Amino acid sequence: MGLEKMGKKGVLLLLALLNDEYWRIRTMAAAILGKIGEEKAVIPLIERIKNEVLVEVRIASAKALTHIEIKDESLIERIISLLNDPNRNVRFSIMETLYKATSQGSSRIRVLIYEKMRMLVNTREEKYVSFMPSDLLVLLGIIEERDRKLINVLLC
Repeated sequence: MGLEKMGKKGVLLLLALLNDEYWRIRTMAAAILGKIGEEKAVIPLIERIKNEVLVEVRIASAKALTHIEIKDESLIERIISLLNDPNRNVRFSIMETLYKATSQGSSRIRVLIYEKMRMLVNTREEKYVSFMPSDLLVLLGIIEERDRKLINVLLC
């Protein structure tokens, strides 16, 4: 039986494996937690991204977050803080997570993300603008719908 089919015991084991000494085990645990979509995994995945030295594990953890529906508003700020990661793939997965949270979440979550992202963009930090999907740029009101194709070309 796969870990993803073991229910609560499987989730607890996977959460423990996020701290395994072997990076491939940490990567696998993050990927399976994302596949399960367990919201309890969000905080441990955030911590893994913040504290992990190896980029492969940070990317796997960030990608796992994209598969988990974020309903808790208090987690949004913690996820936004991950945009400081030096790796572009990690940042892009975090943006994807935020984008999904805006499209699936409550209006309060959308407003919170909008306000926090506007603050980041208003600080003129280019790294936050250069990797955003054009959908999120439109959603945040940073670009107009008509400019989406141009932005897609620039981002590629």
